[in-house]
Amino acid sequence: MKVSHIVPGSLLSLIEGQDYHLVIPALLSQDEDYVAYYSEDRGFKILDNGAAEDDVQSIVHLMQWAEQIKADEIVIPDVIGNSRMTLNLANTWKGYDVKPYKLMGVVQGSNHSEMLTCLTEMLKMSHISTLGLPRHCVSFHPRMRYLLAERALALNPHKPIHLLGVNSEQPYEVADLTVLPNVRGIDTSFPTFCGMSGFDIQRDNVIGARRPPDFYDYIPDHEAMMQIRVNMARFDDWADANE
Repeated sequence: MKVSHIVPGSLLSLIEGQDYHLVIPALLSQDEDYVAYYSEDRGFKILDNGAAEDDVQSIVHLMQWAEQIKADEIVIPDVIGNSRMTLNLANTWKGYDVKPYKLMGVVQGSNHSEMLTCLTEMLKMSHISTLGLPRHCVSFHPRMRYLLAERALALNPHKPIHLLGVNSEQPYEVADLTVLPNVRGIDTSFPTFCGMSGFDIQRDNVIGARRPPDFYDYIPDHEAMMQIRVNMARFDDWADANE
């Protein structure tokens, strides 16, 4: 499974060589160095829609940023916890000319049944190339993303899955999902923000850890940099990222 480590602008040096990226629109708007970094050829680039930062972008802005950074894929705007509105937004994008970009639809819902229905409907949408499974899924069931990805594999094995973030209540979930061939990748800031506080994600109890509100403004010291590197390597091992 591919891993995209989400880091503040001050830590971009830690992801040199990473060939799978989730690019954050809020940082593109605030940091010229971040824009310059992702404007270079750095592998597969997914442009996020901004929902996780409560900054959902319009199609105009998303298309502008996609062109600027030469994105490969755009995450269609979604409404967290609302399958009906999310499906409506996904259907709306069917009418837009977004070539050459692929589109990712985010599976949403307020319970297991709604999320399964949303997933099933999105699998029928020919303009959606990838399904995104958000981290809050596991609040409904510890193995919710596994169950959804497994269902997607049975219905359409050719449509890849991207895992949007790590839920800190189930930080080791990624290891189970590596066995599913349709799970393409995951993005996460979890190893980084744990390392900022000096926590080793394998040694210490990090269940329930939360990303600090000033995460994107963080300036690390040498010790924190070392721990973040260790955490990233550990997480890559869990995800079989080096296989």
